[in-house]
Amino acid sequence: MNNLDKNKKKEFPFFKENKKLIYFDSALTSLKPKLVIDEITNFYTKLNYSNFRSVNVLSEKINIKFEEAIEKIANFLNVQKEELIFTAGATDGLNDLARVLIKRLKRNDEIILGDFEHASNFLPWIEYGKEKKIKFKYYKINEKFEIDVSDLEKKINEKTKIISIAHVFNTLGTTNNIKEIRKAINKKNKDCILVVDGAQAVGHIETNLKTLDPDCYLFSGHKMFASNGVGICYIKNNLLNKIEPFKYGGGNNIDFQKDKIIYKNVPKNFYSGTLNYPGIFSLSKAIDFIEKIGIKNIENYCNELKNYAEEKLKNFEEIKIINKNVKSSILFLEMKNIPAEDISYLLGRKNILFRSGTNCVKIKNEYFNQNKTIRLSFHIYNEKKEIDKFVNELENALKTFRKLINK
Repeated sequence: MNNLDKNKKKEFPFFKENKKLIYFDSALTSLKPKLVIDEITNFYTKLNYSNFRSVNVLSEKINIKFEEAIEKIANFLNVQKEELIFTAGATDGLNDLARVLIKRLKRNDEIILGDFEHASNFLPWIEYGKEKKIKFKYYKINEKFEIDVSDLEKKINEKTKIISIAHVFNTLGTTNNIKEIRKAINKKNKDCILVVDGAQAVGHIETNLKTLDPDCYLFSGHKMFASNGVGICYIKNNLLNKIEPFKYGGGNNIDFQKDKIIYKNVPKNFYSGTLNYPGIFSLSKAIDFIEKIGIKNIENYCNELKNYAEEKLKNFEEIKIINKNVKSSILFLEMKNIPAEDISYLLGRKNILFRSGTNCVKIKNEYFNQNKTIRLSFHIYNEKKEIDKFVNELENALKTFRKLINK
């Protein structure tokens, strides 16, 4: 397990082109292993065609690969393949889902969100809810930086129609207890729809959707070793059959005339236009990559790196460790009296990449000042010696600021 980094780093061509670069921003986007890149190249050099359009040798090959891919993704999530909708990513899926779900609501119905949600799981609900005059409530978090389930349960009533939450917070890094949240919903209002943003969870921790039991679950491929522009929106069958397709066009209908339209059955009525086949196939290969390593090995190794970095940084006077002792691949820091963006710039010039600033979570809270934060997010291609270099370069940068402050 301690040698996972050394064994896996060589599988990422990114490091052949960027030998000196240290990449601590996997919560933004993960790097891509060679087998995923090769799969994308293979599509454009050998296939480059579409499914559901023609009957020929290329269409047949695409159809076989497509069915294999969607079956693999369904098994990975422990759901039925008919419950999966392909999107351009979590943001795209959350916007489409918010739009079609809110269309089913009535004036003064309620939706529960939270202060620590990514903009993509906050703004779509707010914007699409304006026309229906939707009322919004907001969950609280507890001392462990998790959603306070007892508080959430108190906010649920017969008017609560949707609760949309992150599985893993993209700042605090905490994993929310989806199973307990599901129980709280069922106790107070079984008709309430539970939507889960899984962008920071899939590929980092086990995501057995049958066990978690959300109504909808969304994530992006690019955060789990697959390409940009592909994602999944899981929707339970009983709900999927009640909502309208996200988009309309070629591929999602059997026939249409001026006075009559016949759409395909779910999920094919959601397949409008040419799907992102290279993205879908890259997602399938990314799952192969993850399963070969083992999701528990990934989770444990990333948390090991987080703990190591936390230990190295705990005595820095200028740094507040926000998510101390949280099991995560994310280490979230707040700079005291020193601009986080300046630290990011100075260390960036030393080829160390990480996130600073709001991280798309901009609602003010009592736990940290978003504009002063630094986020280090680790993955299997990172090494402890890279953390050592980060700490050394950070110390050098802080020495410079100390001199300026003491003048």
